[in-house]
Amino acid sequence: MKPRFYRASFDNFILFALLFSIHRLLTFETLNAEVLTGTLRELQGLLVGLCSDLWIAGLLAVLIAGLFQGLVLCAPPGIARAVRMFMFAVIALGLSAHQSYVEYFGFPMMAFHLRYLYDSAFLTANGQSMFEWPLLVYLGALALGFVREHSWIPWPRVSRAGLIFIASALLLLVVHSRNILWRVQWFIPENLQMNLVEKLYMQLSRNETIDPISEQEKAKLGRLLGVDAESGDFYALLKQIGLSQQPRNLLPISRQLHRSWSQAVKKGKKPILAVLLMESMRPAETGYFARVSRTLTPELDRLTRRGIVFRQAYSTGSVTRGGQEAVFCGHISSRDTSLMRYDAVASIQCLPDFLNPDAYPESSVESFWYHGGNGLFDNQLSFWRKHGIRNIISEEQFPPEVARTSWGVGDISFLRQGAKELKKLHDATDKQALLGMLLTVSNHVPWDVPRDFVPLALPKQKSLHKSYHTTAYADHAIGAFVKQMKQQGLWDRTLLILVSDHGNQVPPYREIYEDSEVKSALLQSHINLVMIGGLVEAALDKSRLKRLDINHIVSQVDLSQFIAETLDIKGFVGMGENPFVAHKVLPVLSRLEQSLFDPKAKRLFQTDEFRSSSKLDQDELSIDFYRAYLDYIRSK
Repeated sequence: MKPRFYRASFDNFILFALLFSIHRLLTFETLNAEVLTGTLRELQGLLVGLCSDLWIAGLLAVLIAGLFQGLVLCAPPGIARAVRMFMFAVIALGLSAHQSYVEYFGFPMMAFHLRYLYDSAFLTANGQSMFEWPLLVYLGALALGFVREHSWIPWPRVSRAGLIFIASALLLLVVHSRNILWRVQWFIPENLQMNLVEKLYMQLSRNETIDPISEQEKAKLGRLLGVDAESGDFYALLKQIGLSQQPRNLLPISRQLHRSWSQAVKKGKKPILAVLLMESMRPAETGYFARVSRTLTPELDRLTRRGIVFRQAYSTGSVTRGGQEAVFCGHISSRDTSLMRYDAVASIQCLPDFLNPDAYPESSVESFWYHGGNGLFDNQLSFWRKHGIRNIISEEQFPPEVARTSWGVGDISFLRQGAKELKKLHDATDKQALLGMLLTVSNHVPWDVPRDFVPLALPKQKSLHKSYHTTAYADHAIGAFVKQMKQQGLWDRTLLILVSDHGNQVPPYREIYEDSEVKSALLQSHINLVMIGGLVEAALDKSRLKRLDINHIVSQVDLSQFIAETLDIKGFVGMGENPFVAHKVLPVLSRLEQSLFDPKAKRLFQTDEFRSSSKLDQDELSIDFYRAYLDYIRSK
């Protein structure tokens, strides 16, 4: 009898090993991120990962062979072969898609992101990234593998085939043990240690529980923050901190901004405070951070000459929803609990909640949320409607012929329409002021430039990374938006906050960070934060300044507190402080999927360091604070 199972296992192993090896070679440079330098160290990192690839290839080969054998028994052989080929094609497609994921985030897929695979909005937006050139490589390798199966040497007799199968399995066990030993012995970075499938399994099987924060730890946290925190939950702690900081040592420009806003309200100008959340706009690509003759962002560079620039601003995470939650809800991003995506039941109020006339009849501010992408993605529409925003625009409101990428409407077309909508809302509302967010999408993997681009605005070098072209495109869109706001007569009554949602692991246009173990974290979390607009210019003039650079560390969550204080919103409690506070009390933290980053201490904390109190340092504010937050958010 022909040993179908043994032969199928062997053939499957060859195909899996081929696909995983190609994937490791194509992603190695990005996952390594120059941590391993020198030929020998790079070969060590490659070898360790390949050992895991072979181990997983063997396990999957046996599993698929068993399924194939069962299918052969109940269906014609041709059907079984077609199903097998289809399965491998799907795997090749998945590895191709994972290529762009690795390029964007700088690490293999996290188990947390698996839930996006059943999100139709995500698949529609990001599906194009599957069909890039790596897919041709994978499919070509598969084709060669299938051809090889029909021209291979005759398979041994049944008894010998069984021995070969057992010997191969034992060899794979040895290979996997070498993987475990070498990755520790050779200090191989986590990103390179294991196969994607094994890494996902490890994450899913790992104990994700968080030790509840004890009364003793709560007291220690209160001591570090200078408040009595022995009673009450995390929300009560934040409230105590806010009360204990009155009055605070604010920079004079903060009072001038508040005065400019208040005077505009009193004069009936209906001032606008708008947050323009810029997709993946990093300081490493921004000219005013790395001054060179050739810049990708001439519009932003020009706008900063009459603005307030925060040079040490950090995102709270590495996803767009985290930026939104930070700016309008005052909470740091959490991989473990997404406020937006799962509408956490914790009693958290966002800024628009206080503007909702149904709950706060005395509110005098109209709210808006404008987005060029799919509003269903990450539960955005439902979330912001629940939290009181009444004026919402998303991709669905744009005509079919408008310029788009897979992620949504091009930034130029989106911001052009956004300015028009702001003018209509400003003229129609009977409220005293407007507060809202404009969320861009174009500067995102797979880095496609929409067809409404202006050729002169793009870099002339075609060899540059694709993301540099979308950065230049987004910059031109922002410049055109500001020009349109001026033409519509809205600029003098506007306070516009330009802030990045997060960074990424794409090679930087300019090297603005020293080589260190936190360089990767800086590329993901260090963001642009600029305040511009007529109200800002008026405040600067009152302070006899043309431009103001602020160099102390601030976070996205600090913006929520600034907005609340500028608009005199009472009762708002968040995890930030006014960014104009000279001496911060609360830590600035960025949750970067695999770790927690403290930019002040330039320190990365791994997951197990904040899941258990036994891992904590005696006076480690960052971890205590984050653990208290996770404990609170999971218990509500």
